[in-house]
Amino acid sequence: MDILRFLMVIDSKSRRRFALAALLGAVAAASSVVLLALSGWFIVASAVAGVAGGALAFNYLFPSAGVRGAAFTRVLGKYGEQLAGHDAILALSARLRSRLFERIARSTPGGVAPGAEELSLIADHVEAVEGAFLRVVLPAVSTATAALIAIVITARIDALAAFVLAAAILLASIAGPLFAFRRAREQEKEAARLNDEMRKLLSDYADGAPELIAYGADARAASDIMSLSENSLDMRRRIEAPHQLQSAATLGLGFLVAAFVLWRGEASDAAVALSAGASLAALAALQMTSVMTQTFDALARADEAARRIKSRLLAPDAVSEPNEALAADIDNVLPLRLQGVITSPAPGVSLAAVTFDINAGEIVELSGRSGSGKTTIIETILKLRDPASGQLTYAGADWRALRAAAVRRRIGYAPQTPIFLSGDVEANLRLANPSADAAAIDAALKTANIDGVISATPAGLATELRNGAGFSGGELRRLGIARALLSSPELLILDEPFAGLDEEMATKLARNLVAWKTQSGGAILYTSHQPNPALPADKVIRIEA
Repeated sequence: MDILRFLMVIDSKSRRRFALAALLGAVAAASSVVLLALSGWFIVASAVAGVAGGALAFNYLFPSAGVRGAAFTRVLGKYGEQLAGHDAILALSARLRSRLFERIARSTPGGVAPGAEELSLIADHVEAVEGAFLRVVLPAVSTATAALIAIVITARIDALAAFVLAAAILLASIAGPLFAFRRAREQEKEAARLNDEMRKLLSDYADGAPELIAYGADARAASDIMSLSENSLDMRRRIEAPHQLQSAATLGLGFLVAAFVLWRGEASDAAVALSAGASLAALAALQMTSVMTQTFDALARADEAARRIKSRLLAPDAVSEPNEALAADIDNVLPLRLQGVITSPAPGVSLAAVTFDINAGEIVELSGRSGSGKTTIIETILKLRDPASGQLTYAGADWRALRAAAVRRRIGYAPQTPIFLSGDVEANLRLANPSADAAAIDAALKTANIDGVISATPAGLATELRNGAGFSGGELRRLGIARALLSSPELLILDEPFAGLDEEMATKLARNLVAWKTQSGGAILYTSHQPNPALPADKVIRIEA
């Protein structure tokens, strides 16, 4: 099972924590059975002594102390199990989520934002995997321990009773749940698919809410969501139905076996108090097996989640990276040369070969109709995707010999639709340069011609950027340019920098960029559908579809 492989590859520190939690869980389970058995024996023995009057001497101090000790041990064991188990799970969760996020980012070409399936992996599926120990391993260990203790106690009364108890425990904890588990595994795949579909649908409808409302399609969207929710709920009910039936059957079986143990105790002339204690121990053990129905259900979910996570963790990098020790070392990325480079925006799709170079102090314009591959070329230069073929060199070094970080830290990039994280303007600008001082931030804002907009807001740089925070698309694009400038790049790449700007604003921004290029000695590569005379290109590269 994939989930077992996950639990086997955790580090030694986490393994020790999990082992401690399992041990404490076993102690708590054993104490529960002993407590019920000792309590039953104590109550019955006390009653027998009371009926016998002075004819039967009975020392109640030792069994009373035993009951208290078992109760205290059970509480401590259960508390320790939860403490150690949750501590180990939180540590595992932190590592798994970070590894999964990194792997999704590294295996997605072009820096595309994670889709609904990836978000489900990070959220729902990781939760199912990390809960496998608490909802699968610990209950299984506790159930096995309780069963062993109960069988030993019952065997002291009657061997046949112990055999029947063992058979009933195997039936209730393994045979029945295993049958339901095999059926649930296939259903869990369908449930996971429905969950992915629901997350994607919600994401799409949330992004398109204004259009849905404008066209009067919001009611239809709500109906689609309701329909998919009902299908998902119906699937979950079908998965859980056998487990609920199994729990009810286990409870009834527990009472029958307890009655059988009591009858066998009387038939074998065992003391009535011992028979009562063994009967209650058997009942306690069988009641604990009822958790195995939920355990196998959790196992089915965890195994399906682990299968999906494993396939994503094994996904290859979208960008070829040389070994860090063998990677070439460069002091700059210019001149940058593309010779017959063919890019591939999607598997099986290849764009026309391009050849051009960018030298220090140059302005290069990439032009072409929408879909011609301008953004794909930019992503290739940024090492967000590999060239399909052709030669790409940075300051004479082949792209295969360079690590992406070495290239990207010398290039500033402002996409057509920049992404800003939750936080204020200053924090989002500092993503490009955490150590930038106030003067550098002010200079970048002025060059991007967005300083007046920021200073006009009441909070200034402390303005929250969540969901755009009232900024227009053109203003957010210029904030993205300011962020790219703040990294002090050798090469500044701008994707449609003048989109959404009026002629006056576009001209001022273009002049500021020319001044930046002249002062810094860097180069500018930008895409545009319409050339801007204020940003005169030394080279115009026409991309043909």
